[in-house]
Amino acid sequence: MRRRRAIEDLQAGLSRKLAEFGGDSVVLAEVVADLARLNDLIDKHNRYYPIEANLPVDPRTGALLERGVPWRPLARVTFDDLTSGR
Repeated sequence: MRRRRAIEDLQAGLSRKLAEFGGDSVVLAEVVADLARLNDLIDKHNRYYPIEANLPVDPRTGALLERGVPWRPLARVTFDDLTSGR
């Protein structure tokens, strides 16, 4: 839960930073570094969350279930995702 919150907070902060400072080269360098950190957090979340949450497996399909629906890993964030507000 803490890791997911960190992902959401970092992504929101990066989007805000890009919106406020646009094409400043120093800000862009910071965003690129933070984007790598964000995607690393997402990779760790996707790797460990199903185990930590003890997600059940659908016996028919073999899919991991989260609250009764198939669990989907978080998608990696791209620079375009940040600028489009996704």
